[in-house]
Amino acid sequence: MRYVIGIIFFLGLSLVGFADSPLTSVSFWKTSQNSLIQRTGSLKGKKKLNNRRYRMIVDPQIDLLDKITLINAMSWEFDSEVSNSNIFLNKIKKECGNFITRTYNEILRADSIVWYSDDEHIDITALTVNGKKQVYKGLYFESADDFLLIYSNFSKIHTRDIISFYSTITDSDYFSCYLSYLYLRAMDSYNDVSDIMQELMELEGKLEYDYDMDVNGEFKIKYSDIAKKEIFYFLKFLISSQALLINDGISCSLWEKFIEYTNKDCISNLALRKYVYLAGEYLKSYSKYCSLNPNTFNYYISSYCNSNLISIIKGQEVHILHYPVFIYGKLTVYDSKNRVIFDRKIDGDDYVRLLTENYDPGDYTIKLFDLQTSKSYLLRLIVY
Repeated sequence: MRYVIGIIFFLGLSLVGFADSPLTSVSFWKTSQNSLIQRTGSLKGKKKLNNRRYRMIVDPQIDLLDKITLINAMSWEFDSEVSNSNIFLNKIKKECGNFITRTYNEILRADSIVWYSDDEHIDITALTVNGKKQVYKGLYFESADDFLLIYSNFSKIHTRDIISFYSTITDSDYFSCYLSYLYLRAMDSYNDVSDIMQELMELEGKLEYDYDMDVNGEFKIKYSDIAKKEIFYFLKFLISSQALLINDGISCSLWEKFIEYTNKDCISNLALRKYVYLAGEYLKSYSKYCSLNPNTFNYYISSYCNSNLISIIKGQEVHILHYPVFIYGKLTVYDSKNRVIFDRKIDGDDYVRLLTENYDPGDYTIKLFDLQTSKSYLLRLIVY
């Protein structure tokens, strides 16, 4: 039955020519100040990966967030013949091929070839051509034949190895290049992202981290590049939401995925927080497909930094959990006409329970005020 529903769902997409989905409906590019991103997003339909856009994506000096925002601006189009991920990969292959031809000719002219390993155990090969030294970091070869044998056969190696080689010869960041490629692929094939999810899980292992001990004596993961980690998990959240839509159809699971994603450490990048807000604005509509079993929606004040959104169906209990952020003050609920419909003193309670069976469908505001810190929390409650 689920298979039949899935077929009907995607046939519907073909009729309207628009996919209402996490990948295609969250247009976070609109918040960017980058001129190329704005010009690209303002054009109609799916935009082809031209040279200028390609250069922005592979440029190691460009912020990763701008790269994925550009890809978002390039958008999608139902049954499009444009495959930007293939264009991206072919451009990389061409650059690698040109490098191999150029380097092979240099090797043939070389007076000497010296290979060694640096202090970080990275391969270094140095050529001397007409008295001038040329250094190739990350490459190992001792002759022209060695070089061709190791690096020339692109038809038989995995995409990640091609991108890895490209990153080596251009001194680019492999993680950023490969993540951008996977996002391009997801936008090309939004009706099947299973392979992309698998490759994302493999790429996740490339995030560098260490362990730190917190004040409670517990070990916590500390990532060496917070920005990269935050962008990765945002894209993983979007693509995994798409996978849920494909596998489960229109269901509560997409809203639950948003709650799971935002109940994490605070996102430090303010621009990325705007993207998360837009994702929540889109995904909140899926909460109407939730059932009253379980009958409780938990909102953690500790996740306020990521999202202030609570979206439920009428009758669900809302538990506003304060741990580990204990509040001494009060909680007030206002309806859309700014009338107080609930008011309660908070005295370091673990949580406050809201019973919504008498709430009419609509928008509400929940205000928490902490008397000890003078901090306010403004939450949005949407009842379907």
